Amino acid sequence: CILTRKRVELPGKRYDVPIRGTDKFETKYWQASNNPVFDQRGDIVYISHVTVEITGAYDLAKKERIAREVTEAKRRDLHSLLMEAPAAITILDGPDFIYEFQNAIHLRIFPDRELLGKGLTDAFPELKDSYILPILRGVFEKGETYVQKEVRISPVLQKDGPLKDVFWTFIYQPRYKSPNEIDGIIVFGYDVTGHVTSRQKVEESEKRLQTILETMAEGIGIVNSEGEIIYANPMAEKLLGLNKEEIIQRSYYDTRWKNLRVDGTPLHRDEHPIYISMETGEAVFDHEIGVQPPDAEPVFISINAAPLKDEDGKITGAVGTFMDVTQRRKTAQLKDEFISTVSHELKTPVTSIKAYLQMLARSLSGYDNADTHRSLSRLAVQVNRLESLIRDFLDVTRIDSGKMVLKATKFDINIVLTDLINDLQLLTSTHKLLITQSESITVSADQNRVVQVLTNLITNAVKYSPGADKVLITLSKEKNNMVCSVKDFGVGIPQSHQQLVFNRFHQAGNTYKGAGLSLGLGLYISKEIVEKGGGEIWLDSMPGEGSTFYFSLPL
Repeated sequence: CILTRKRVELPGKRYDVPIRGTDKFETKYWQASNNPVFDQRGDIVYISHVTVEITGAYDLAKKERIAREVTEAKRRDLHSLLMEAPAAITILDGPDFIYEFQNAIHLRIFPDRELLGKGLTDAFPELKDSYILPILRGVFEKGETYVQKEVRISPVLQKDGPLKDVFWTFIYQPRYKSPNEIDGIIVFGYDVTGHVTSRQKVEESEKRLQTILETMAEGIGIVNSEGEIIYANPMAEKLLGLNKEEIIQRSYYDTRWKNLRVDGTPLHRDEHPIYISMETGEAVFDHEIGVQPPDAEPVFISINAAPLKDEDGKITGAVGTFMDVTQRRKTAQLKDEFISTVSHELKTPVTSIKAYLQMLARSLSGYDNADTHRSLSRLAVQVNRLESLIRDFLDVTRIDSGKMVLKATKFDINIVLTDLINDLQLLTSTHKLLITQSESITVSADQNRVVQVLTNLITNAVKYSPGADKVLITLSKEKNNMVCSVKDFGVGIPQSHQQLVFNRFHQAGNTYKGAGLSLGLGLYISKEIVEKGGGEIWLDSMPGEGSTFYFSLPL
């Protein structure tokens, strides 16, 4: 102060003041100044030291400083947040939509444009007459948020990649200066290219699937979990003689379908393949029904049904495919009629040949000629085989036409089996036919047909075990059933063929010379006889280890 001859402001200092009557202090801040005092000649005669309490002003200044720092920190945090946000963000200021801010992602959308400080139409002259300006004005003037979905931006240089189209969804929100004053627009953008591309692929797949369904030669029907038909392709319309609207409005067990049935009765829902598939969760194959389309000839269709399931395995509906099998049925019917006719026509001359052969054998019985007797025996075997084939053909036609009738009687199957083994053993010199387990069991069944099943299984066991010397037969009771097994030690049956051996005309394979000299009808007929009698037939086999065939009948 003396040197400068001017007032000197000293820095504010904290000096706490004792609180009277206590041992505590009160926080106080003070501001001091030194002021020179001059005499008449202008010389400093003394210095005036003034101290003023500034505690209130200091607290206020401190609060303002803290507020500024907090505001600045928030501004920096918000700026950082906006810059690093996973969305494109920009702020348009004022009615001219001046670019005030854009974050990094927005900058990558338009890498070659200088936007900050420019108006929208200056930065993008091509938007002067576009639809976007009225939208922005509506947001700015009315305060209404607007969403612009899946905007194509083309082309855009992708990072480390070529130019490609991208799709963005933009949201325009008003920015409020005060509760009732809008001073700008905040724009948020989200890259939806992946979503759009995925949807386009799904739409393309759906279109391809639709084309396939619309051009298929089979009818297709889809139902929901309530059984309502929600889709039918053109072939379905053609086969049923109904238009899509008539099909869609019905459930798959609607009683109105009875007008389509050949026999005039509706198919019960418990018998409907689609309903069965939805109940069991398993596919149903080749279920045939007769259909009588309006003003058209009856047709037969084969239905295959499979359940539709969601990700959790819950059944949400079913799909059914069906095709016209009328011609197939007619062809099969003609074939069966032909087989039946030929079999009946052959039956008479074969019976006559057999009778004459027996007469010839008796007339030559006194001649001691081994070659002649051998020839007659071989001829008898072939005639018997021909007779067996004709009998199988007739049985097949009876099964297909539903005319096979079983005449059930009560009999002791143990006695029948023993007698049959004795008869077959006379015709079998290569194998011992051994009953290893048996007991007296009374069944109610068609005795002749049961003998036919036993004969088939035993002769097959001999035929398909050329390197063995025995066949084992058992007879036992299991719960309420009689179970018979026939075990051989022959060639066995591969797993892939085991479910097919009971089909018509199927053979396990020509595994050795002479094994395939049959039509493959025996097991098919045996299966029909057993199942028609209320039983089951099955097998257990391993290639090279032989086979065991089982069948059961109720007691």
